[in-house]
Amino acid sequence: MKIKRLIIALALLMLPTSALAGWVFTEQADDDGEQEKIFIQAGKLAVGQSENAIQTVFDTKSGQLLLINHQSKTYWQGTPQEMKSGMSSAMDAAIAQQTKDMPPEQAAQYKAMMQAMKEQMTNKPAGQAPRPKVGVAKEGDGGKVAGYDTVKYAISQDGQVVAWYWVAPDLDLSDEFDMANMLEMMDGFNPEPDYSTDPALIAVFEKGYPLKVVELDQGQENVIEQKAAVEEKNLPAALFQAPAGYKRSDLAGVAGDGQ
Repeated sequence: MKIKRLIIALALLMLPTSALAGWVFTEQADDDGEQEKIFIQAGKLAVGQSENAIQTVFDTKSGQLLLINHQSKTYWQGTPQEMKSGMSSAMDAAIAQQTKDMPPEQAAQYKAMMQAMKEQMTNKPAGQAPRPKVGVAKEGDGGKVAGYDTVKYAISQDGQVVAWYWVAPDLDLSDEFDMANMLEMMDGFNPEPDYSTDPALIAVFEKGYPLKVVELDQGQENVIEQKAAVEEKNLPAALFQAPAGYKRSDLAGVAGDGQ
């Protein structure tokens, strides 16, 4: 679900608007009472500022990702494709470490299981399916979310409703972006095409910022994101950078001490 959230927020970064201020979006509290914040300014998005989490920064102008581990004071930077390659190498090292003392039969089973997981995470399947047919239907007034009036849209995929978006027409984001670069970054996270990377959904983002997203999964409606508060403010550039003194590392090194 967090990946889906990031894809949505990343897509919204690409839209041309007039102001040059930053934005802070606060999610509704989860079951543990924690409220995740997303920070957006000048084409960059930062999420995961907790000292116990790995902070992720998207730079949609350069197409780069920045991962920061504040516990180990390390960071990694690269493209989504480089991240996939690094994840593959890191998983190979982890598999070798985990199986070195296992009996041969147990090691073979573990390797097969982890290999399947690795391929799902780091590779697009051979003969990738064509992009599904995505439709958007305006359902009308969505009421207020985080203090903003919204319009509710139903999103369908191959004829079946899969999600609803509550979009705030009066809520704009800043800067101008390269749509092709956005789609390239998003494709780096999606193993196969679905509605979340479709131009029809991007067109919805041009109508405003979605403050609530609900997906339909096996008949169950799941809230993917719902904003509790929105604040427009200038943000420090340091929020989107690795702090001075942090050491550059590979993905395995950055993720190793993260939570």
